Amino acid sequence: MHLLYLFALVLYIAAGCVVWLACLLLALAPTRRSVAWRAALSMAATYPAVFLAQGVVAPVILVALGLGLLVVKLIDAKATIDSPFAIALTITLLLAGFAMVAAASLYGFYVGWMVTWRITGGEPRADALRAHRLLAWVMSWRPEWLGSDRPTV
Repeated sequence: MHLLYLFALVLYIAAGCVVWLACLLLALAPTRRSVAWRAALSMAATYPAVFLAQGVVAPVILVALGLGLLVVKLIDAKATIDSPFAIALTITLLLAGFAMVAAASLYGFYVGWMVTWRITGGEPRADALRAHRLLAWVMSWRPEWLGSDRPTV
């Protein structure tokens, strides 16, 4: 599983480099420079967004694996890790965990790209973050003493 994650990470970094190379080529044309700048920054913003989304999902996966092992022990106290039920449940939970990490990664990529694209396009940060349902929910926790991103006139 770790090798698969490292392989996906290397592919992700390589794809980012290809995007940045394309942005560099786009920036050679003065009329495309703003689009190249926005795309390059958006690609850079996807990395922390993807890792944050994976970090949010990781405890859920660990709890699911722990509960799965607990279920095996509750069903059969003498069951070992070699029992067919334990093996089937572990494989199922690992595949579900892989699917959750993949979905979280895609969501983090999409949100990181879209929020940065909106911000670099001139939209206020708070509005760009609120454009996505999950981020709007997190932004609603923001205490009043932090103030607003909107300039006062």
